[in-house]
Amino acid sequence: MPADVPTTVFRDWGKTNKFRRNGTTPYRDQNETVAVVNLQGSHYGGRYYLNVALWLTALGAETSPKHLRCHLRTRLGELTGIDERDAFLDLRSDLTDSERAARWRAVLDAAGSPH
Repeated sequence: MPADVPTTVFRDWGKTNKFRRNGTTPYRDQNETVAVVNLQGSHYGGRYYLNVALWLTALGAETSPKHLRCHLRTRLGELTGIDERDAFLDLRSDLTDSERAARWRAVLDAAGSPH
């Protein structure tokens, strides 16, 4: 079964920004941290959330920590003010795949790409 639009866009964004994957979670080694981003599907289906976390390497040598074990963690909406109930992360919305992909990629690029 092919991946849905949010998952495909998320994977492509991770590759573009030099994240390495361990399973489905992208990681990025930085000077003093490991950045962890995790696309979480709703237990009720049809909706996604983006978890963002940092592992502080001074506090442990973990290279691929689960986002729930990281020292600092939040959701994309808390960092950016973006309403994660927006239609681009809800597969039940009326957006076309191309509209959903463009909006999701724009959010990832604006909020999550290293500058």
